Amino acid sequence: MKATGSFVQEEASVSCQACNSQRGGCMHVVGKFVQSKRSYADFTGCNASSNGGALSAEKGVYLGGNSRFEYSSTGSDGGCLHTEGHANFQGFAKFDRCKAARYGGAVSARSAESGARVAFEDCTARSSGGGLFLEAFHQTGGSVTFAFCEADLDGGGLYLRGDFRQDGGHTGFEFCEAKIGKGGGLCVERNGGGMRIGGNFTQLSGGVAAFSSVLKYCRDHERRNALTMRTVGAISFENCKAARGFGGGVQVRDGNFTSASGVLNFTRCGLRVAQLMAVVEAFKCMGLQRGSLFQHGGDIRFSHCKAGKGGGLALRQGSLHQFMGSLGFEDSSSGEGGGLFVGKDVLLMGGAMNFSYCQASGEGGGAVVKQDFLQHGGALVVDSCNSQDAGGGCMGVEGSVFMSGSNTFKRCVALGDRAGTGGGGLYTQETFTQLGGIINFTRCRALKSGGALRINNGSLLAKSGTMIFKKCKAEKSGGGSDVGLHVYIGPEAKMFLYACSAHYLGGGIYLNGRFFQDGGSMHFSGCQADVGGGLAVFGSYLHQQAGRMHFLHCHAAFGGGIWVQENMTVGSSVVLSKCNASVGGNASMEYCRSIGSGGGLLMGSGGVRQQAGSRLSFRHCSARGGNGGGMSAYSFASQGFTEFASCVASSEDSGGGSGGGFYISSGNGTIQQSRGRMSLTNCTAEQRGGGFYLGSTVPGDLRDISFDRCGTYGDAGTFYAKSHALNVSNLTVLEPRSVDFDIISEGKLALQDLHLHSSNRKFGMGIWSGNLHAGTVNCTLLKWCSLVAPERHVDHLHCPAGTGIQKGDDFSNCSVCEDNFTVLPGHTQSKCVPCPTHNDFCYVDKFKMTPGHMVQKPDISLTIFCPNPAACPGGNSTDFSTMCAPGYQGRACARCTQGYSISDSSVLICTRCATDFWRKLLQWAYMLAKHILPFAVAAYSALQVEDAEEVKRSGVLINQLLSFATVAGTLLILGPCYTFRRFKQVSVFSCSGILDYILGLESRIMVAQTNAMREIKLTAATLKHLQAGSSMTTCGSFRQ
Repeated sequence: MKATGSFVQEEASVSCQACNSQRGGCMHVVGKFVQSKRSYADFTGCNASSNGGALSAEKGVYLGGNSRFEYSSTGSDGGCLHTEGHANFQGFAKFDRCKAARYGGAVSARSAESGARVAFEDCTARSSGGGLFLEAFHQTGGSVTFAFCEADLDGGGLYLRGDFRQDGGHTGFEFCEAKIGKGGGLCVERNGGGMRIGGNFTQLSGGVAAFSSVLKYCRDHERRNALTMRTVGAISFENCKAARGFGGGVQVRDGNFTSASGVLNFTRCGLRVAQLMAVVEAFKCMGLQRGSLFQHGGDIRFSHCKAGKGGGLALRQGSLHQFMGSLGFEDSSSGEGGGLFVGKDVLLMGGAMNFSYCQASGEGGGAVVKQDFLQHGGALVVDSCNSQDAGGGCMGVEGSVFMSGSNTFKRCVALGDRAGTGGGGLYTQETFTQLGGIINFTRCRALKSGGALRINNGSLLAKSGTMIFKKCKAEKSGGGSDVGLHVYIGPEAKMFLYACSAHYLGGGIYLNGRFFQDGGSMHFSGCQADVGGGLAVFGSYLHQQAGRMHFLHCHAAFGGGIWVQENMTVGSSVVLSKCNASVGGNASMEYCRSIGSGGGLLMGSGGVRQQAGSRLSFRHCSARGGNGGGMSAYSFASQGFTEFASCVASSEDSGGGSGGGFYISSGNGTIQQSRGRMSLTNCTAEQRGGGFYLGSTVPGDLRDISFDRCGTYGDAGTFYAKSHALNVSNLTVLEPRSVDFDIISEGKLALQDLHLHSSNRKFGMGIWSGNLHAGTVNCTLLKWCSLVAPERHVDHLHCPAGTGIQKGDDFSNCSVCEDNFTVLPGHTQSKCVPCPTHNDFCYVDKFKMTPGHMVQKPDISLTIFCPNPAACPGGNSTDFSTMCAPGYQGRACARCTQGYSISDSSVLICTRCATDFWRKLLQWAYMLAKHILPFAVAAYSALQVEDAEEVKRSGVLINQLLSFATVAGTLLILGPCYTFRRFKQVSVFSCSGILDYILGLESRIMVAQTNAMREIKLTAATLKHLQAGSSMTTCGSFRQ
């Protein structure tokens, strides 16, 4: 049937079965074919030798009703429908099993528009456009689907010479194939696997284009391409593959790709096969040959994509700039850049970029970036990506990396074992800079170096933000990070490393350059390695200007916390707590261990310099089979506070075991502490130097240093020094515990302000030195004390109670007194002397005399017998005032004290002086009656006879009576005196002296003048001499 004009179907139906014609097997319309909504058309089994197997409308087709085209074919274009004008699908149209010898297996038209439902199934074309062949296509809504369509050349489902515009609806391609051409699902003008763009693809709103199991064997051709995705809408590519070239899902050859919004999905796109012996360079799912991708919004996802480079997205010579939106890669793989390959730089300003379960046989399991990676915002999330050969389990960057956003790397692995590989999470050839935000590496590992981060030939600059490394592992060096050059920690930076490990160097961080901390904080916890459990600085020095550094539970064979090959400067605080740098901030190491030297910190050949105001702390660190439980260094210069607590150095068969707190190796190193303070508590060493061991012979200087409960299994529990001259000022030693000597110095040892203490005087202390200079050595709070030195210059040695000074040619000891020896209580510089006789008891530190005996300082071994036993009650050495009874004093307690006077009844008895006035009057009256009255009677009897030549008998009797009274009174005193019975002991208070006095007195009486007055004068003189000879005080009166 042929219509010379237009054909309009308003109602009813049109049916053609098994029609054949040269053009339009059923119907040829010169004008337009128009079908209304209430119409129905069925074309089955129609054939044409020219165009339009079932229907040919030269000027256009409008299908508004229900149309069905089946089993139709043509020898030219349009197996079912052909028009040289515009085809408009606004109703339901189905094309099934249609064939064309050239273009358009189902439909061939200049352009087409669809707003309803159109389905193409099992349609084929010998050339291009297995389902639909057009110049341009505009979809306003509805759905357009292509299933099992194929073309021998291009566009297995849809072939477009111009633009594809989708304002809404759904476009789907399932199991379509372009056998030897381009565009298995959709081919727009030129190259494309799932979609190759010759013009522009614009998605304006609410649309979905799906490409499922679309296969194509493509060859690269020329033509500039550009892809723009705007506003809302979704495009998905599933199971798209390309035999050669690139762009298993989408290729943009020369232009840029810009995403403003909407969703673009690529699923199971990639390389299908390659020709034998062919060189394959495939960039799959989406490829941009020379253009860049700009994402301002929307969601782009790549899933299960495979390629030679960039399994999901390949920007061969372009850049990736993401400002907003989401870019995701899942389970994609390639030879280089499992998910993403970028030939230039990546700029991440916002939005999110995700990689999960991606892998690469070469570098960059998740992505490869050939130039710089710059992040100023947004989020980067990487999970379970790996690289099989080269570095970068997740990302490999050949330029520099600048990060400032939220970044997470989890379970990423770099399996390459060649030299220079590594970086389980991130590998960069040049510098890595953390500008802000947070970056978190968790359970990343590398078979070489850099379990989480490998910086091959650059530095790590942490200027701000937070870096976290958790349970990362490297088989060689840098369990957390391996840095080729230097590390800088800025004032606003924070870095945490938890349970990271390396088989060789640097369980947390390894670097081959300088480490400089200008502030911020670093925390190493549970890190371990063979050398430098927390931090290993190889080939240079560590300088801490400010900030804080803390090492907790780090372990290593050498340097449990820190290992530094050269110098270390501390300017703030370094705490090695239970672990080991220059420290200018706050560094702490706790619970660090090493199988070898330096439990917390090991310096290879350099020293540690600690600046003023800084803090360096080592707690519970241990070195097994090495030296320096807390720290082992070449030298140590400190002006801050340094603490070593509970650090241990133990020996093995290989040796070691010296310097429980720290160890200064032999050579030209030294120890200098000009300011600050050093504290060593409960540090022990199996060999020597429980506190520290100074192996260098260079002179050293220490000040304000204290040792508390430090010890060894042998000697030098406090410290051991080989220095030719070591000056120590304000040294405090608490609870020394060595066997013989707590301090051993082979050279000159100068001690100033020495403080020694032991609770309950449980421990003693010994000092051995080749040349000892000390001011005052106070050992009164120790059990014993010993100073041994061939040359000894000690101003004063004060010994503890119960010990006495023993001196020899090369020693001065405070030794415990032997049995029956004692010391003068309260005298710390006295010797042990024999106990005095006649004691109730005599111990090393005290004794008590029996009544009637006393001793005097300083000769307490000499027993003095008292003439008046009542005056010596038996005093105690703890209070020498008790040697004499109240009122007595002096040798043998023979003198009266102030307020007492000699008694009239005995010169050996002291009585208290009267204090009341009436008692004083009675005493004066008694004295006058006793002394003046006999004198008056005698004078009266002598003066009664004038010029008498012979003395009267009464005068003689009075004279004899007075003489007898004098002698009898003295003998009554000497009668009970023990000295009188043993007068041969002339060393005591001399009763024999009293006897001599008496005998002289008797001689004088025998030759006395008979004149009574002269005898009275002689008696008065005798009394005066007795008072002067006994040196007794008087109260100004005599007493009975």
